[in-house]
Amino acid sequence: MHRKILVVDDEEPIVDLIKVTLNASGYDVITASNGKEGLEKAVEELPDLIILDVRMPVMDGFTACKNIRANPVTANIPIVFLTASTQKASFEKAHTSGCDYFRTKPFDPVELSEFVNSILRKPAVKKSGI
Repeated sequence: MHRKILVVDDEEPIVDLIKVTLNASGYDVITASNGKEGLEKAVEELPDLIILDVRMPVMDGFTACKNIRANPVTANIPIVFLTASTQKASFEKAHTSGCDYFRTKPFDPVELSEFVNSILRKPAVKKSGI
């Protein structure tokens, strides 16, 4: 059984690049174009990992992340923020909202694939206090 990754980003070329990269590494990739849709798909699909952009229409990544963490069904899914924002405030807000990892765009597809592999090789750790 392939591991599932949910990619939530409103930039179609970025989504396509991530999808092709992770499909080539053997992952099933589900996509959503905004935080609200991403939140719904996280509950429906229960992915092994979520890659989330910060700036999106309808619901931003910070809000989506908080909602994912607030739901007991999705609370322990690892979340990676992949964003063009390099501001320290965005980094801090990402971690406050409950993300596990923070990566910036542009990104190297091979490095992203290796990063995802390293996350999914780790044993699941139940979060508390989020």
